[in-house]
Parts: sequence; C-alpha cells; structure tokens
Amino acid sequence: TLKDLDRCRGKCCSVAARPLAPKPPCPWSPSPPSPSPPAAAASAAGDVCASKSSVRPNGLWNGSTADTDMTLFGTSRGAAIWLCTDGCGITCAVVTWTLHIFAWSTVTKLVLGPWLGHGSLWGLAHLALYSSLTFLSLASHATAMLTNPGAVPSDAQPLPAEAAALEEQGGWRKRRFCSRCKAFKPARAHHDSVTGRCVVKLDHFCPWVNNAVGVFNHKFFLLFVLYTFLQCTYSLLLVLSRFVLCAHAADALGCSSLGVLTALVMLEAILFGLFTLCMLCDQCAVLTTNETKIDRLKGERHAAPTVVNEIFGEASSRGWLCTYAMWLLPLRVKFPGEVKREVLGFVVPPRGSGFDPKRIDRGVCGDEMERGEAGGQRGEEGAELQAHD
Repeated sequence: TLKDLDRCRGKCCSVAARPLAPKPPCPWSPSPPSPSPPAAAASAAGDVCASKSSVRPNGLWNGSTADTDMTLFGTSRGAAIWLCTDGCGITCAVVTWTLHIFAWSTVTKLVLGPWLGHGSLWGLAHLALYSSLTFLSLASHATAMLTNPGAVPSDAQPLPAEAAALEEQGGWRKRRFCSRCKAFKPARAHHDSVTGRCVVKLDHFCPWVNNAVGVFNHKFFLLFVLYTFLQCTYSLLLVLSRFVLCAHAADALGCSSLGVLTALVMLEAILFGLFTLCMLCDQCAVLTTNETKIDRLKGERHAAPTVVNEIFGEASSRGWLCTYAMWLLPLRVKFPGEVKREVLGFVVPPRGSGFDPKRIDRGVCGDEMERGEAGGQRGEEGAELQAHD
C-alpha cells in the first residue's frame, strides 16, 4: 500500500544518514548514483584526514604536520612573520603609531621650528633628541609586536631533569598538559587566549603592542613604555615652556603657531605620560622579583638564574657600558645555551625522531625553533641539532 511504501522510504532515508550502520536500500526507492572514482578517492582521503587530526583555535592542527603549514602572518609555528591578527590589537597598534607621529610632527614643526629654528645649535640638539626618543619608541613597539613572545611548540618535551620526576607522577600528559594547545606546558608557561598559544613567562596580553608579553619580548615592551614616557615628558616640557614664554611676550617670534594642535599634544602628553608612568611602576616588580603579573596573582615563586637577567638577557663581554647600551636598545634578547633551557623549561627533539628520554638532551630550545631556524649537521645516528640564540 501507499502507507507501507512511505514507511519504507522513511526508514531507508534514516538508514542512509547513519555512516556507522549502513543497511541495504529499500527496493522501492531508486538507488543513488555511485560516485566517480576520483570523487570517491577524495572523499575517502578527506575522511581519513578528518579522523586523524582536527583544527585548533590558533590555526594549528593536532597532527604532526600541522606546524609546517606556512602562512605569511599569524601566531602559528609555520607563520613567516609573527603577528597577532586580533582586530582590537591591530586598531590599538595603528592608533599608537598615529599618536606618536602626530606628536612628533606637531612639536617639530609648530614648536621647535618657529621657536629655536632648525638651523641653530639648540634647535638641532632638541630636534635630534626628540626625534631619537620617537624613533626608539616606535622601534621598540614594532619589535615587541613582531617578536615571538616565547610560544611553546606542539612537539615540546620536558627537560631531562624534569622528565624522570614527571614519569613517576604519571607522565607530563597528566601533570603538564595544556588542554587547549594539546601539548606539553612548561612550569612557567601560561596559555594566552588571544594568540592561542602557551607562552613562557606570560605577563599579560597588551593590546597597545598587539601581542602577548613573554620571555622574548618583555624587554621590548618595557623599552616602549619607557621611551613613550620620556617622549611625553619632553613634549609636555617643550609645549609648556613655549606657552609660558609667549604669555609673557605675546609678540615673540613663533607665538602665532601655537593653537589647537599644540594644545592637543599637551593633552596627549599628560594622559599617556601618566598611563606609561603607572605601567613603569607596575613593571618594576617584575624586574626586582622575577615574577610576572600572572605569577603574582597565582602566588607562584620561581628561582631566577644568577648569571643573566631574564628580561634583558646576558651581559656583554665588553663591559658594563656595552651591556647597558644593549639593554636600552631594541635588540634581540640572548641567553647562554644551558640558561636558555632553564628559562624556557622545555626542549624540542630532532624532527623525525620519536620521544626518547635518553636523547632529549640533544634537543633544541628557543624562539628560533618556532621559525625552523634551529639547525645542525647530520650524523650517523640522526639529526644533531644545535641550539641557536
């Protein structure tokens, strides 16, 4: 009957939607066309890939080939340039550069030029000093934004000294496992939800630099805050001095150039000067106690290495003058090999080899492994990778 036919067709449709329990099709329903061999092969390959790996929130895959996916910008291991694509962070970074360039152009053209002149000695000295502060602020900002903060790779493994203790406690997958990254999580690493990565010595995510502040870019963040504070203070002193002089002598040379733009620069200098001053006071605790903001909130304490500064890196062998010059310039942070492992808390075994606790001390560590820069010579037993600074 028609009722039995409709019931049979309904059962056939429900059975066809079950991939794990297929049944023969109903004899009254037309058989679906069989897929062509190329389409069937592509479908089978897609099913196999979907069953073996899944996409993670940061664009990586859980499979071993995920980290080799090459992109131009991003926070994945295969990204050619580290750059967080968060909309709020990109907007704040553009606003930061706009405010710095606006302050520099207004002060140099409407204050220093008409007042001291760009041809005089005092005018050139103020122009050079103010332009240097602006350049160092923007260079530190760009370096802090484009530097890998210390993201933990997906194939990271614990240090040899820590691996044995974790094995006695059930393995690092029970004690040190990030459920979001699906990878090993060092003791001093915390997960950052914006970049989607576990970052060693994560202090916070700063939208003004559009990046997480970690072990490899904390120095650049501090330099950006420091030079921005100095630029705001210098701008405020120049504009206020010019206003005071023009108030006593209204017919002085260059007083007609003062107006709305210089008032806006003074307001900007006051607001961001106070903001950066508060940030510097807050970051002083990091320099003195070696504890990030997250460490202080969680009440965690960690011993700091005595031979280097964890924020500014190792000292120069040429003396204290070169050391402080390197610390005050936005140059890459460097650690000695053994100290670098101690700071990061993980190593990466040579590619193509499985995890072997006896060979883990031959792994590499550092931010270069995120970009695949750690290399070495091939020996008879496998890849002998060297740790690069």
